[in-house]
This record gives sequence, C-alpha cells and structure tokens, in this order.
Amino acid sequence: MKPITIAICDENSRDAGVLEEYVRKLLPDAEITKLTKSHQLLNRMTENPNQFQLIFMEIEFEEENGIWVAQEIRKVNKKVGIIFMTKSEKYYRQAFDVFALQYLLKPLTYEKIEKIFYFLDSNVQRYNDRSMEERSVCFRYRSRFYTIRHSEIQYISSSLHTVNFHMEDGGIIHCRGKLCDFEDQLKGSSFLRCHQSFFVNMNKTMGMKADGFIMRDIVVPVSRTYMKEAQKQYRNYLNEKELFTK
Repeated sequence: MKPITIAICDENSRDAGVLEEYVRKLLPDAEITKLTKSHQLLNRMTENPNQFQLIFMEIEFEEENGIWVAQEIRKVNKKVGIIFMTKSEKYYRQAFDVFALQYLLKPLTYEKIEKIFYFLDSNVQRYNDRSMEERSVCFRYRSRFYTIRHSEIQYISSSLHTVNFHMEDGGIIHCRGKLCDFEDQLKGSSFLRCHQSFFVNMNKTMGMKADGFIMRDIVVPVSRTYMKEAQKQYRNYLNEKELFTK
C-alpha cells in the first residue's frame, strides 16, 4: 500500500509542527506536506485534485476563510477527508456543510489525533474509494461534538425534544432537538422521513409493510401523512438498487 498523503495547512508554524509530530508517531510512513497559506493548498488541489487523501486545515486565516477554501476544494475533489482545527466553535455548523470529517478545537493533543485515526481505522486510503454517500450526521450535545456516519444508523426517532439515533450496533445516541434540525444533513441521502417522529435509513430496511418499515428488531411506523411519498421514494430506492446490482 502506498503511504498516506496528508496536508497540514496552518499559519501557526508551532501548531503545524506539533500536529506533524503527532501524526508521524501514529503513521510513520505518511507523506506530510506543510503549508502556511490557504491559497497554497487551494492552488495545489486545483492543479492536482487527488494529491492528498487527508487535509488538516485551520479555519481562521488572514486571507481566505477556511470554510470557503473547503468549498472550493469540494468542486475538484468530493472525497478527500477534511479535518478542521481552530480555537473557535462558531464555524462548527458550516464545517459539516462541506462534509468535514471532524472539527477539532485547539490546542490539539496527541489523544485527539489518535482518536481521529482510530475513527479512520488507521487507513485513510479507503477514503479515496468512498463516494460522498458515506456522509455523516454532526451535532453538539453537552459540550461534546458528535460525528456519526449514516451507515452506522438504522433509524432516527424523536420524543419530547430529544432526538434518538438508533445505531447498527444496537446502541442509542441522544441529543436535544427536533428531527427538523437534521433535515439538511439528511437531504439527498438514504434516509426517508416516514413519520412526524421518524426517519428511516432505507439501506437498513428488510422490507415494507402496510404500516411501516421492517427493520432488524422493530417496525418503524409510517404515518398517513407520509405514506404516499414514503412508498414512492422506497419504490425508487428499490428500483435503483436493482439496477445497480445487475
């Protein structure tokens, strides 16, 4: 396997040096390129969109905003993993509009970076083979940031201003809010709104009954309001799946 190619883009040379040290401890063979200006990174990605598999990038540059730079990068490469690092929490929502893998608050620690590569299974190479359908739901709850891949979720429910993510492994992750808070993050994905209180991941369904979707351990209800549209979207999903597997 070829060495992982990583870009570190940060005007703060000390922060960049510390991050490089942490990454090299975890991935000694990684090819690391350090850049101090956001336009340097953007120019490199424009000239060769596939040269990096993972990008660590500060958001608050003196010139272009890091969110804008990521938007431009997504125009030429939709798969490269982008990890933001900054001292401010104010760009958190915007970061995941460009499908960031993670949002790290400075100061960085070895433990934070270790968790990142644990999440990536210490194999960033596979991100080159992923489509953008491997998306994530991101939110903050009780001072903690969560990034949950769509493929890990069976369905999502809500009750009493609490949203519940029912996971593939049987666990449940909670946060305060409403289902409508996550509609933008689920738009265009395999998730289908089938009830005022439920989203179902069609990739995890075993079939559809008259009153709901058959999951591994439960039937997720479909309400009258959503029935016609749910049936239509599910038929389209099955047709596309059949074409894809032929």
